Amino acid sequence: MSITAGPTFQFYTQATPNSHKVGVLLEELKAAYDIQYTVKSLDLQKNKQEEPWFLKINPNGRIPTLIDETRENFDVFESTAILLYLTQHYDPKSRFT
Repeated sequence: MSITAGPTFQFYTQATPNSHKVGVLLEELKAAYDIQYTVKSLDLQKNKQEEPWFLKINPNGRIPTLIDETRENFDVFESTAILLYLTQHYDPKSRFT
């Protein structure tokens, strides 16, 4: 699988266990398949996850949230859904399933 140069994903996160799981898989996919992503940290203490721009991405107002730029900015949220999405679409050799 060939990925174009530049960020493939935008990863909205903060230091939480659920975000950490997704971050680990993104790093593994990056090493295995040269997938690129940009980390966007949200300030939860300032309720950035409740701002209208973020609620358009994730109506639950929670992290982690992933935007897949190679699939017309497709949004995925909830850590388990993100893990499943990433392995189904970006792990063609099933190294992480």
